[in-house]
Amino acid sequence: MSWRGSGSSFVFFQEILMPHSQQTLITFSGLTVAWPDGTECFTGLSGSIPRGVTGLIGDNGSGKSTLLRVLTEQVEPTSGSLHREASTAYVSQNITAHSESTVAQLLGIDRVLTSLRAIEAGSVAEAEYDVVGADWDIEERARAELVKPPEVV
Repeated sequence: MSWRGSGSSFVFFQEILMPHSQQTLITFSGLTVAWPDGTECFTGLSGSIPRGVTGLIGDNGSGKSTLLRVLTEQVEPTSGSLHREASTAYVSQNITAHSESTVAQLLGIDRVLTSLRAIEAGSVAEAEYDVVGADWDIEERARAELVKPPEVV
């Protein structure tokens, strides 16, 4: 599978590890990302990604990381449409550069855990409860996800 957008060329490769339907995981049409200065990262990119293990290959600076961040809704495209059938995640290629970070920080749950600890220590501050919201079991859910074997979707 390959897609070409103006100024960028990407090749997706896929390996199906488990038998299951060829249901599409992500479809996108006419995706364009332009930076605030008007420079286009890519334009008019369309395609679909089926369930399974998929890789993305392209030249340095071609927009691979930006495309993945768009597909995981971390970056808004300038134009185009995106439809996802399941939740997806983006793990930065530079994650080791943050070795001083805690696992909670890397998972984005550190503020909730800090508020939970404050509440456990007796805090009745409304702000702490607002941060926790419905995530009273966030620590248990995070642990369960971290020990779970990867799922092929």
